[in-house]
Amino acid sequence: MHNDIDRKNPPPVRVGCQSLVRLESGDVLVVRPTYGDRRYQLPGGHRHDGERIKAAGDRELYEETGLTLPRGNLLVVDEIDAKPDVRAAGINFVYDYGVCNDPDSIRLPAPPGTGEAPELDRYLWLAEDLLDEHCADYMAKRIHWSLYALAENTTVSLVRGELADPERQR
Repeated sequence: MHNDIDRKNPPPVRVGCQSLVRLESGDVLVVRPTYGDRRYQLPGGHRHDGERIKAAGDRELYEETGLTLPRGNLLVVDEIDAKPDVRAAGINFVYDYGVCNDPDSIRLPAPPGTGEAPELDRYLWLAEDLLDEHCADYMAKRIHWSLYALAENTTVSLVRGELADPERQR
């Protein structure tokens, strides 16, 4: 019974929580990290140990943008494969946080400590047709599918931005 998993030392899994926030026009809020490829992404981050996924989404949205918006439905679950010696496998949850009626209220986080660079340096409101230009491929796809799920009132399962089971999704 489950002899293929060491229960005392299971494989690592990174749980990410992201927020889809829009303007009335439909433009999507994206933020730019100061690390990695510096491509724009949805606001969000890691779930802390013992933290509920929904609570992590609320916390990350507030920490990264200063926004406290009501959380809506789960839109996307996106699995990311592990890369040996680089990162653990990941599961990313994207929730709908609705429309931001005061886009000027967004504030990016201050640097966490003296002399340290901030985690984010810019944010944009992007029309859907500009996502591919400003976001990494998997992130642009994740956002496109989030908008689809929102319009269709469903949840979409992805693997690195691609439909996990195309025959069952549409």
